[in-house]
Amino acid sequence: MKSKIENSLEIKDLNINFNSYLGVAEVLKDLKFKIPKHSWFGLAGESGCGKSVTALSILKLLPDSAVIKSGEILFQGENLLEKSETQMEGIRGKQISMVFQDPQTSLNPSMRIENQLIETLLAHKRMNKRDAKQTALEMLEKVKINSPKDSFRQYPHELSGGMKQRVAIANALLCKPNLLIADEFTTNLDVTIQSEIITLVLQLQEEFNMEILFISHDLALIYESCDYMGVMYAGQIVESGKVSKVFKEPSHPYTKGLLEAIPTLSQKTTKKLQGISGFVPSLVNPPRGCRFHTRCKLKIKNVCDTEDCLETVLGEDHSVWCHLFN
Repeated sequence: MKSKIENSLEIKDLNINFNSYLGVAEVLKDLKFKIPKHSWFGLAGESGCGKSVTALSILKLLPDSAVIKSGEILFQGENLLEKSETQMEGIRGKQISMVFQDPQTSLNPSMRIENQLIETLLAHKRMNKRDAKQTALEMLEKVKINSPKDSFRQYPHELSGGMKQRVAIANALLCKPNLLIADEFTTNLDVTIQSEIITLVLQLQEEFNMEILFISHDLALIYESCDYMGVMYAGQIVESGKVSKVFKEPSHPYTKGLLEAIPTLSQKTTKKLQGISGFVPSLVNPPRGCRFHTRCKLKIKNVCDTEDCLETVLGEDHSVWCHLFN
């Protein structure tokens, strides 16, 4: 009898390098997190910390310059890194879908919306073109596209940014995937549309009974929408756990710094926002030990700058990678 799989996705000790003209960049180092069934997992961090590389590694869409050194990406108990390209073609779009930051990246500008959606269904489902068209129209209605039949005949450039993103979401959900990866998919939208899109995806998650990996640098959005989260810095997870615990009891200095940089309505106008001094290090020549020690006010000399951090479990559903807790 097979054991019950508790996590939809689990990444174990993933190490990925990129070959570049500057040298070998250690883009992901000992990456580790898991997405429990029926949950939202938020992946937070500054630009360039490896969030999008993580998403692309799950789908095995990394560029040729990437080298997977070690680790596992377990999806429903099976290691995706062991899958052939043919096997991955059957998984992408059907079992795991992705919505990109810019819908122009995923929508073909030379094809009508109708043809793009139908093409997705015909590639993964056994149905005729007539049924595919009906299914696609129904999905456009679910994502609240105004006048779906009219939008069906339009090209991407004829739609607004919010409508294009809704079409991209519809395309990603056509085959009712088990896991949806949303990579900064509300960044280019105004605040009102952002809220509408998040609410829409929350509703569809319940209807389709799927898990969501939500990649964002916006901690407020993660707090509002996610059940669990991981904080990334320079290719590593530095803190993870339930969103409520991480926000209420942030433990890593980097997590604390990110939260202190968020403005609140209760703040006095004379109070300055706290920033994190310094810059994200080059991953071609990353610092020894904890990668955050060059910016950390609490670093322990001859420890943080020489020894890698190990995971410390602070309680149920809350872990930190920091020498202050070792």
